[in-house]
Amino acid sequence: MSSFDENLLFGVLALQNDFITRDELLAGIRVWLRDRARPLDQVLIELVHLTIADRKILSPIVERNLA
Repeated sequence: MSSFDENLLFGVLALQNDFITRDELLAGIRVWLRDRARPLDQVLIELVHLTIADRKILSPIVERNLA
């Protein structure tokens, strides 16, 4: 995941599917906007708001929405 749109889509889908809370998403976006070298999903994992297993579930959903 690399583009701005993909990162935001990942965050929104994580929120909509109850993987993270609104506050967790906003915290992740704040960190990610300061350092876009790391994708938002990685930032959320580092902040312990999301698990690697959650990312494995969400990634195909993001890809499907982008297709």
